[in-house]
Amino acid sequence: MKKTRDESALIAKRQYTRLSPENTPALKGITLTQGNTARVIDISRGGALIETDVRLCPQAKIGFKILMDKGDFRVTGTVLRSSITSLKGGAPIYQSSIVFETPLTILDDIDPAKAVLEKRPPSPPPSPPPPPPPTAGGVKKKSTARFITH
Repeated sequence: MKKTRDESALIAKRQYTRLSPENTPALKGITLTQGNTARVIDISRGGALIETDVRLCPQAKIGFKILMDKGDFRVTGTVLRSSITSLKGGAPIYQSSIVFETPLTILDDIDPAKAVLEKRPPSPPPSPPPPPPPTAGGVKKKSTARFITH
């Protein structure tokens, strides 16, 4: 899937490298404090993108437990955004972006070379527009239009 210029700028702006769960075997899952489970799409020291069958309200403070092979870690964060991404059996599936209140340092033990999901160098700035075509003898040509009526 090709990234748009806005998405590329967002990726370059990210403070932490996003890690995929498939390449992060220490990560076993996430459960919300309310007891709902969530599927991790990606995770970083600063936040996570998760999928749930319940809507998480943007700007809401939430608590959850990150299940790792070294134990469970209680984390709090703020829902940045949440939207329906698909339907499963007629019920909506939500994708929510969570910003952690404090960095998740347990991820520091993971080899980023093996677990990187998405960290790209910044895109080059867009090239400037081409200059206007030169005019003959430095004088602008005047155009006229004639309208014929019957």
